[in-house]
Amino acid sequence: MALQRFRIGPLGIDSRKALFLALLSTLSLLGQSCGCDDLSALNQLDPGDALDVEAPPDEVQEFNESPALCVSPNAINFGDVPVDSLRVESVTVTNCGNVELELDAPNFLGDAAPFAIVNPGTGTLSIGQSVNVNISFQPREPGVFQRTGNEGARFSTSLSPAPTAELEHYVELFGRGIASEDAGPAEPGDRCVLEVAPSGSSFSLTGQGQRDGTLNFGRVGVDLQTTLPVTVTNVGSGACRIEQVQWDNPANTLFNEFKMLNDAGEAIDPLSLPSVELAPGEQKIYQVSFQPTRTIDGGLLDVISFGSYSGDNSLDNFDGNACSLIPGGFGNPGTMCNGLGIYTNAVEVDSAFGGGYFSIGFNATPVQAQVEVVPNPVDFGDVAVGCSSRWQQVSIYNTSDSPVVIGQPTLDPDSTNPSDFEIRHSSNAQSWPHTIGVAGVYSFEVRAVAQDLGDRFASVLVSTFENGQEAPGFTIPVQARGVELGPVTDVFNIPNRPVVDILFVVDDSGSMSDDQEAMANNFNEFFEVAGIDETDYHIAVTTTLSTEANCIDDFGNLTCDLDPSCGLITACPGNPRFISRESNNPEGEYTCNIQVSGNGNVSPLRPKSDEAEAALVAAKEFLSPPRIYDPSENGGFLRKGGKLEIVAVADERDQSPGSSQLYIDFFQHSISDSSSVRFSAISTGINLHPTVCRDPAHYEDEEVRRYQDVVLATGGSHTPICLPNWQNTMREIGERAAEPRTRFALSQEASPTSVTACVTQNGETTCESRDVNYDTENNAGVFELDLAPEPNSQVSISYNPLCIED
Repeated sequence: MALQRFRIGPLGIDSRKALFLALLSTLSLLGQSCGCDDLSALNQLDPGDALDVEAPPDEVQEFNESPALCVSPNAINFGDVPVDSLRVESVTVTNCGNVELELDAPNFLGDAAPFAIVNPGTGTLSIGQSVNVNISFQPREPGVFQRTGNEGARFSTSLSPAPTAELEHYVELFGRGIASEDAGPAEPGDRCVLEVAPSGSSFSLTGQGQRDGTLNFGRVGVDLQTTLPVTVTNVGSGACRIEQVQWDNPANTLFNEFKMLNDAGEAIDPLSLPSVELAPGEQKIYQVSFQPTRTIDGGLLDVISFGSYSGDNSLDNFDGNACSLIPGGFGNPGTMCNGLGIYTNAVEVDSAFGGGYFSIGFNATPVQAQVEVVPNPVDFGDVAVGCSSRWQQVSIYNTSDSPVVIGQPTLDPDSTNPSDFEIRHSSNAQSWPHTIGVAGVYSFEVRAVAQDLGDRFASVLVSTFENGQEAPGFTIPVQARGVELGPVTDVFNIPNRPVVDILFVVDDSGSMSDDQEAMANNFNEFFEVAGIDETDYHIAVTTTLSTEANCIDDFGNLTCDLDPSCGLITACPGNPRFISRESNNPEGEYTCNIQVSGNGNVSPLRPKSDEAEAALVAAKEFLSPPRIYDPSENGGFLRKGGKLEIVAVADERDQSPGSSQLYIDFFQHSISDSSSVRFSAISTGINLHPTVCRDPAHYEDEEVRRYQDVVLATGGSHTPICLPNWQNTMREIGERAAEPRTRFALSQEASPTSVTACVTQNGETTCESRDVNYDTENNAGVFELDLAPEPNSQVSISYNPLCIED
């Protein structure tokens, strides 16, 4: 077999070692070897020398059989244990491949005392099956004990050929034996003991884990935000105090776009957080988000082609800061480590640093998203303990111009509460990995099975494959809130005006000037005749900008990334970001804001749409986090409990990436009640009006039919843009907006026959005459229009939760 040659150098000795080991690790994952398994050649080199390493070339990998063994956690810290006392921790071993495995008896290299494997059973692991193995720590004398690297507990299979990195794992073990008099108060009532999730140490080139756990964000698209929890729990029987939270390395953390968020989703400085007292059994959850603004180049070796932010902190880089791991190259601040330090008064902490301190690392891979996941995250709301939610469909859409290959979605065993959720796969993927064609979709289902009270968090992991090798996967956060099973009453306050948020997505190309003027001239029809002025309205504008004109190929596919301003709100200079009842001159603001082709009307400035008009993706980006929550951008526009009207105004076909079903799915998940979302279009060549606005060049194109698909699916309105006026569509939008609120999303799934309603107004409550229907699909209570609750009233909907126990 021909060999591929790599050159490592000229670099410092430590740096060459790191590159060398990373190459070995990558080749091992590919089932290859390079015949250079020691570092002797590196140690003999002078600082300026280079080292040649030969390895097999990249080959097309067959994935029909992909054996893999997953072990979690990869490190256990038993903490302080009194001499002659016994502490036992559990390791979960899972067959995460797609073939049956025979599990060898877990073992150690030599005498491992004071560590021991309690239940070293063997047996067959079917696909997806897990088994727990207990490991004990019983010190016979004071001191620090550890088993690192290949001296840790070994887990492997009997699969032939010899085990690879996917089939052989070592769990590192740490513990400290202490004398009985140092064990703290004899009475457990005043002993503070804390646990943190995620737990387990991160990968280290030196073989020593330096983290209590690593928060793994997985594969995150540029400009998208993924939020995951760090949970601290008082498992002792005395009070605990979290004294301070801070970044491990502030410069690196800020550079790499990690943020802590408050309950409103706003970024905060960890040092601004007050100290927290935790009673026994109480927990504190910190939300951390990752929002990359760019990818990282592949680094020095082509075989390592995916950039990542590393949470390991065991290797110093050239600048003296922790964690400069490949990919990305040494000295590149994009690969420096990040993490969260949590200082406590704990007597016992599951920490390599000793009592009182936690260190949580971050790991993420920024990518230009080739897929869109809807919904993301998946929030089941309240679920009664001991019951299951309904199955929720999650769809992975291919938005690239080539097929995307994914691995089987699985629950991350290292996430906070993986046992509180379940996955069910559809039949359209018969084998794994599975290929999603261009504009295609793969859907699976997930549900919550709440096992305890309080917030429950987990992550679904989806691996991807590129160029015949496994690429970093992406994660889909799932969450629920465990509550007591019992009757529920949801209360809604009805304002004195219907709440409606209206988004106009307007083509800003030069050909649209007359059409924008026509929009402005329809203000009275829209605002006064239809009754918008009688509602609590928000009216916002964005353009159809998606990307540069030369980034559309001959097949209509985007070949470049979305412009950073895609979906950004626009308003004329001096106007508020969106129009509301507090606006001084609604008509003047609307007339100016809607005419986005006018000179100086668009603010903040952005490129013109030109020939890449894409109203669907612009609306999606407008409504997506973090932009929709950022008060300096689109934040404040979208309100809970209101209606959402989206209006596209364009004289060209839509050129958004992906299928129209992606946008239907996304819009219907953008607010809690999908039936309160409408997409309307004032556009060209649509089959709803076959006798007007026919565009012979594009009439049958899928891109033209996109508007029709989304209008029909959401119950919106359409007017051909070539008609002299658009009064009907504008009036229909206004009339829908002015209708009183009749739909109310419930906090839990309801037993349909148990749903009742009462309305309180002016101190009087009526129930008997308040018939309410239950919309099973949207989990909402629905009133008939003529029985809609009056303004300034309060609606109470009572029901028995639907407890699914299968």
